Amino acid sequence: MNDTANLTTLFTLGGAAIFGLTALGGSIVGIRKSITFRRKWYWRLLALAFASCLLAPFVYRSVALYNVSLADAFLLRSIHAGAWRVAEAYGAFLGLALGGLVELCRTRLSRSSRTVDRPSQ
Repeated sequence: MNDTANLTTLFTLGGAAIFGLTALGGSIVGIRKSITFRRKWYWRLLALAFASCLLAPFVYRSVALYNVSLADAFLLRSIHAGAWRVAEAYGAFLGLALGGLVELCRTRLSRSSRTVDRPSQ
């Protein structure tokens, strides 16, 4: 690989990581602060992010000037123009999903610690 290909890969995956971390932090804060977001909007955003994961490789194939196969588009084996859209869609979905799991584990652990710490009478 030459230096340009390395920089393109770094830019694509770095942008996806930033996008995913933003989604992770936003979902954690949103779930903690708002009951409406937790019950309704989180699931809608997660479904939208999942749909984006499924549609982004098709957009990547249509935008790419090179002949990119569907498997290469889904697995990001070749990084060309438009691959950042696929990587950011994957990052957003993973960030939202991990944020939901973190909050689920946090609420379950806090509930179990409340029931265990009570003295028995």
